[in-house]
Amino acid sequence: MLSNIGLCNEFLAEAVTYASHLINRLSSTTIEGKMPIEVELKITPVDPVSVTETDNESSVTDEEDDEEVATKEPSYQQDSIAVRKP
Repeated sequence: MLSNIGLCNEFLAEAVTYASHLINRLSSTTIEGKMPIEVELKITPVDPVSVTETDNESSVTDEEDDEEVATKEPSYQQDSIAVRKP
């Protein structure tokens, strides 16, 4: 992988990490279209797109949206750093 694009072995650790991440996260036809992490850990990864809010989460977010926090800039004048000559 590194020699194909002309990089030295300095990036070998990153290349191996990236390759193993891709292999573990992509589905495979040899294990019935599942990801290796699903087969090994016997879990189904959560798809962030399909996650919906529960009633508890929506009530918490509604309370936060209704409550407004009044913010006001501090009213002070910055000291001038200019030096006046007499």
